[in-house]
Amino acid sequence: MSLAFWWGLLAAGAVCCVLVVHDAAGTPRSYSSGYDATDPGRCALGAHAVSIVAQAPLLGAGGRRIGTLRLRRSLNCSTQWGQVALSRTVARRLRGRVLQITAVRPADNRLAPYPLTLRGGTVGFGNQLAATACVLAEAQLIASAGQPAGPLVRTACR
Repeated sequence: MSLAFWWGLLAAGAVCCVLVVHDAAGTPRSYSSGYDATDPGRCALGAHAVSIVAQAPLLGAGGRRIGTLRLRRSLNCSTQWGQVALSRTVARRLRGRVLQITAVRPADNRLAPYPLTLRGGTVGFGNQLAATACVLAEAQLIASAGQPAGPLVRTACR
């Protein structure tokens, strides 16, 4: 066979690649679940079913602290999601603005974004992802023109 044949075969293989994640035993691994990118309230959360596993300061324009970003976990559903907590003063001042909250699972690059329109409440949350691998939460305040109005903030991946 000619060298051109082998180069063509190599190029075709490079174009047709599929990323398959394998576990330690070498079998393909799926990190998704039916809870991915859904409302955490869907898990019928009990009082002892939710914990905070990571948190980070939530920053607005100029890097000023406007609240806290928390990574929450449901033991009932084995899911995690981002939750924001704002002071009453900040919540009133930001009424009508959007806070983009995204759960991220780096193992399979799965995102569960949620554009939370602030209505004056002090607590809000985004969509959840299955905690089959580490999950982190991201949040960013968005200006009325759709551009970022503060830095992107992340929790640790847990």
